[in-house]
Amino acid sequence: MIKFLRIPLITLVFGLIVLCFHPLSANSKSIVVLPNDGYKVYFSLIRSAESTIYTGTYKLIPGLAPDKDLLDAFTHVIGKEVTVKLMVEGNLTKSEIPNIAEGAQTTKDALTTYKELGVKLSEGFQQSFPQIHTKFLIVDDEVAVIGTTNFDKQVKGEIPIRDFAYITTDKSIIKEVKEVFEADSQNTAISPQHKELVWGPDNSRTNFTNMIRQAKKTIHIYQQDITDGQIVEELLNALGRGVKLYLLMSTYPFYAKVNKNESQQNALRNAGAYVGLTDAIKIHAKVLIIDAENPESCEMYLGSCNFYQPAIDKTRTLGIRSKNYAETQRVLEIFRNDWKTAKVL
Repeated sequence: MIKFLRIPLITLVFGLIVLCFHPLSANSKSIVVLPNDGYKVYFSLIRSAESTIYTGTYKLIPGLAPDKDLLDAFTHVIGKEVTVKLMVEGNLTKSEIPNIAEGAQTTKDALTTYKELGVKLSEGFQQSFPQIHTKFLIVDDEVAVIGTTNFDKQVKGEIPIRDFAYITTDKSIIKEVKEVFEADSQNTAISPQHKELVWGPDNSRTNFTNMIRQAKKTIHIYQQDITDGQIVEELLNALGRGVKLYLLMSTYPFYAKVNKNESQQNALRNAGAYVGLTDAIKIHAKVLIIDAENPESCEMYLGSCNFYQPAIDKTRTLGIRSKNYAETQRVLEIFRNDWKTAKVL
């Protein structure tokens, strides 16, 4: 039936996803909230591919093995001779190196599992950046997902992980993300220009600074890390202008029972900020919203950049800016619900 109508499978899948995951604007964008909406959006898009997949992620193996659903999705499309290109952080920790793939008889490096499957791993970026921290997916040059999440599902037994993602069909966004992917893969210099995309280390600090300085009434932040001195200074200046700041983080953002953000959190709190720490959900999202209550001036960053100096100035990250009020309100609704679980300092 699909072949008879000559409708690309990706088009049908995207249409269903948009219906399910909050269609929000006329330019074919929608917001995915995780874990609420589930990770099937990624697997469905991957399985729908007919020609190419470009993927950028931090690490694919949070547990003991490559996620079975993700591995099965890659296996499915490679069986259809789809070209799969993956840019992933290759510096695995000691706990991540031993991995047993589904059906394998021996322990093997998790990245080797994907290589043997036929995924083309891009490793040139390691000559340009000390770390890769992008989180995106492009299918058939038709649909892109840009967000804060890695593509593996949550490890069993963990508390829920808060993440967000954009799904977009904007051709200009897709084009630039692919161009940067290819340039990074070949260790070639490139200067991203798209006004809606925020690339680290190219322009992330400039974008964050400008957004904070533009805030007139409120700033809402989801973050894992807020130790960057310049960002904190900009936030203190905003507080001095009378802007209300709401900062939501996990009590221990990186699992260890140590809060390395404490001095910055206290400085912001002492200047009048509302700082909420939660143990009910792991805050993995990196979101900055300014003037959320104003349809005319609201703006949101959603992406993969943590607010600490190496992440902003040295790491390859990717985020997207939006002035769409409905998109902002969707994320703000989740923020307010998560805030109810937090202890306010």
